[in-house]
Amino acid sequence: MDNVQLEATAHVFDQLYRLNTLVEAVGASAEAAASAAEAAADAAASALLFDAHIGTMAVVITSPAVGAEFVVTVPVGKRWELHALSFLLVTSAQTGQRNGDVLIDDGANVFYGWLGGITNTGNNQTVRFAFHVDHDFHLQAGYRIRSVTNLLRPGDQFSAIALLVTEHDA
Repeated sequence: MDNVQLEATAHVFDQLYRLNTLVEAVGASAEAAASAAEAAADAAASALLFDAHIGTMAVVITSPAVGAEFVVTVPVGKRWELHALSFLLVTSAQTGQRNGDVLIDDGANVFYGWLGGITNTGNNQTVRFAFHVDHDFHLQAGYRIRSVTNLLRPGDQFSAIALLVTEHDA
């Protein structure tokens, strides 16, 4: 990475940190935290998170339904070089240790993942997860980045889902 890319990356991670800090500050309930995360994600999405010179941008994803896994799909006609992924998991009061993976697939075949990336998340917690990709990792249109969590409870909520990617035309 050159200095411009490093500066853009630092800016995006600063925005992700601010999103996560806001959600942690709310902390009252899973619903309130998810609502605050949505508002912060919308604000961040409209901020200057795209640098046309290098094509690196933050992709902020709408939170899935409560109790559902998240899935991010590379748009048709695009190719992404994935640099980083960050998200929050707000767990409900239901007991159980949530453990899971973040996987990358082509819709049928899993070919990369952070196995055990979601670990030992108990009840009534807000936990931030962040993954950095330190090598060239290109995702074709239709490829998916998704969570797979055992013991995910009906009241659990993924939110503040953001990726740092360099987008190319396919």
